[in-house]
Amino acid sequence: MKRALFLLVVAVVAFGLLSGCMKYTQGEKYTYAFYPAALVDSEQDLADAKARGADKKCPAKYKAVAKQIDDAYATYYSCRTQDAIDMALAASDKAKALCDGKIAKPVEKIVLLLHFDTNKSDIKQNDIPELEKAVEFINRHKGSKIRVEGHTDSVASAQYNQGLSERRAKAVADYFVKKGAVKRADIKSVGYGLSKPVAKNDTEAGRAQNRRVEVQIMGQ
Repeated sequence: MKRALFLLVVAVVAFGLLSGCMKYTQGEKYTYAFYPAALVDSEQDLADAKARGADKKCPAKYKAVAKQIDDAYATYYSCRTQDAIDMALAASDKAKALCDGKIAKPVEKIVLLLHFDTNKSDIKQNDIPELEKAVEFINRHKGSKIRVEGHTDSVASAQYNQGLSERRAKAVADYFVKKGAVKRADIKSVGYGLSKPVAKNDTEAGRAQNRRVEVQIMGQ
């Protein structure tokens, strides 16, 4: 029975990986997971809400957010990756705001236009000056929480761009930690793929603007 269950799980995971609706990621809160970071983070945000008593103070709203997260996972299993990510991001905002909770908003931010190689997240030498500007920016806000957001253009699939944006955001966050600009516990990286464009993707200039990393100061 156990062997049959194990083989079933392996088969489901293998199918998901081959069909492109699952991916293998490594995050800070969860060592390994077959889900986009937005889905995993939405669960953590709901757990944080529960820790502050939201499930008791406003149970109906709490259950509604929990259902939205379940629906996001169900949508992901159907290989509608971007729809699932959008649902999870919305659920995260609702979880943070449950029972008059506060949604953290950036105090200040800087946008970095970095020149990553195709399908790569390695920091290139010619981008160091741009990153050093961000290091100075962070140093002016010592003791603050830092959020690094990765964004892409619309070339390639939503699934592909989601993973790419997460890897690039993490690479930038790792650079700041390595330079001593911020402690690991005070920085978070997240990828949004192609879901938050700042320009139209029908021109090269617009796509270049969308391929960006935002460094946000979230306060202390």
